[in-house]
Formats: sequence, C-alpha cells, structure tokens
Amino acid sequence: MDVLGIEITKREVVASIAIVGIMASIGFFISGQIDNYSDSKRTEYSKAVRIERAESFEYGMRTHIGNALVFGELTAVDPVGYPGVDGEYIEISQTTEQYTMHTRMVPHTVNGETTYTTETYWTWDEIASETKQCEQVEMLGIIFAKEKISPLYMQYVGTVRASSELRYNYSGAASGMVGTMFTNLSGGEVGENSIFYESDIDS
Repeated sequence: MDVLGIEITKREVVASIAIVGIMASIGFFISGQIDNYSDSKRTEYSKAVRIERAESFEYGMRTHIGNALVFGELTAVDPVGYPGVDGEYIEISQTTEQYTMHTRMVPHTVNGETTYTTETYWTWDEIASETKQCEQVEMLGIIFAKEKISPLYMQYVGTVRASSELRYNYSGAASGMVGTMFTNLSGGEVGENSIFYESDIDS
C-alpha cells in the first residue's frame, strides 16, 4: 500500500489497528475504574451518619459507628502564625520571594540581517517555602491530632515586605472554620485521612 509516497505493508496496518484497539481498551478500563471509584465514594457519603452535636459525636466513637459526616467549627488547640500576620491558623504557609534581575537576548532583523541585544527584566522568584501546622484541633468538643485530617485548603492571607528585594507571601487555613468533616469512627476515634471542607453537611 502506498500512502503519500510512503510504502506501508499490510503487517504495519494490522499492527497499527491492534495498537489503536489496545489503547482504546486501556482507556475504557481506566474510565470504568474512575467511575467505579466515584460511585463508591458517593455511596460512602450517602450512607455516612450525620453528626451535628457533641453527644452524637461521642456516641459515634463509643459505638464504632463507621463513616460519619461531622458538621461544626474546627479550631486549633495550639494555633500557629507568623510575626506581622494577623490571625490564628490551623495551617499556614510562607513563601519567600526575591526580586531578581534576569537577562535575555532579543533578536532584531533588518534587511534580512539579524542582530541581538541584551534585555534586562525583573521578576519575583520563589527561593524558599515552609508550612506550619498546629498539633491538635478541636471539633464539637473532641480534641484530636491535626495530622488525622488531610491538608486543608489554604487561602491567600497577605504579603509582608522585608525589604525592596525580599518579600513573604502567606496562605493559611484559619482557626475557627465552620464546615463538614468526613471521617471513619470504626476505631473509636477520628480516622486517618479524614477530609474537612467548608460547606454544610448536605452539600
């Protein structure tokens, strides 16, 4: 077979069709796995026990009730922060940026001849970052380790300039957030990898 001047054998055509078929099968398999995982998670959430009171939370742990959606205020027992940044936080990150000079070569073409000039420009470049988090949090009167909750969504808090060439950007999850925690109480306590989101219990 000749296509655009390129000789293609029947074996190559068959191999190409086979490869396409295999790739399509893999795609369908992955898509099916994602759908199954999503369905499984939806089922877990829909069957989870709704908890909005301290007594119910304590009862759920005492009876190893399983999956639960716990609604309330999440506060830091030992809040963290940075000097110059208002507020108390469950988690807060600091990104250090330095105002840095860069150069680049810029081409100029005149009458078919190209010459280059050096252009200088400045950008804020990240040179370091770190995150602080409290050791313990409290929800509906129950105190547990912060590490039991997956990393929280952190919003931009502000920027502190140390000098004309150095600044710190902050993002944090404030203490006192109101929302819902999806957790498993089968072990008689808040389960590992619990998820907290700032939304009401039915969202």
